[in-house]
Amino acid sequence: MFDALKFDMHFDLAIPPGRLPLMWCLIAFLLTFFVTRTIVRYIRAHAGSDEPRKWWQPRNIGHGSLHINADWVVLEPVDREYRPVAPGQPSHTVLLTNLANRIAPIIRYDLGDSITCSAGPCGCGSPLPSIRAEGRCDDVLALASDDGTTVRLSPLAVTTVLEEAMPNGRFQLVQTGPGSLDLRISAADDDGRQLAWRNAQAALQAYLAQQSLPNVQIRLADEAPMPDVRSGKLREVVAEHRAGDASIEESRFAVPLERPEKAPGASRRGITTP
Repeated sequence: MFDALKFDMHFDLAIPPGRLPLMWCLIAFLLTFFVTRTIVRYIRAHAGSDEPRKWWQPRNIGHGSLHINADWVVLEPVDREYRPVAPGQPSHTVLLTNLANRIAPIIRYDLGDSITCSAGPCGCGSPLPSIRAEGRCDDVLALASDDGTTVRLSPLAVTTVLEEAMPNGRFQLVQTGPGSLDLRISAADDDGRQLAWRNAQAALQAYLAQQSLPNVQIRLADEAPMPDVRSGKLREVVAEHRAGDASIEESRFAVPLERPEKAPGASRRGITTP
């Protein structure tokens, strides 16, 4: 009976010659993974250090700017009237030109992003021009609170609230007074428009209450979202009226990460991170 329960515990550790290359590839992959992860963690931990860079560390880490491949794309920072903006000044938007695609070239495409071009060379030593991305060029809302102060709201935070409330809707939020907002909603039918309005109204009221703005009135506009006349792009936040700037209290919220957008057919090779 016990003889029937005996097991053969002998293991053959010999690796067939045909599998040796695969084994060495696996070992090399594991070593590369752990060594690379260790180096990346060390670089990130010492990014703000003023000590001289070692030979294997990137010299441009910590400068916080982007490099433009000027031989590949042309970026023109402009103001609201599409006039050139001087280096060191944030632009209202930026125009992109890329002639790489000869069939459908991109000529002065309005990206809708605000950038600041560096007045001097980048501190990393690169000869390429450098920029700092400021964010989308939608208007900042300046709303008056009950106590008379002016609270400024980032368009990025407001659009995030609305997109979470109605993920499938097309909208445009317009400030029409110091304490009034109009929400333009585009939907397939009236029932869908009313449902999107109820969800957006509840989300906006909760967000405004967190920013000490429970007094702000929100109205469903009769108009549909209207693109910009000159650029043809839809600005999701528009400030037709601003509250006074005499006593400004910066709004208190965590600005979420901006989702990157790029022009149709545009290549990411035009901008590089130093």
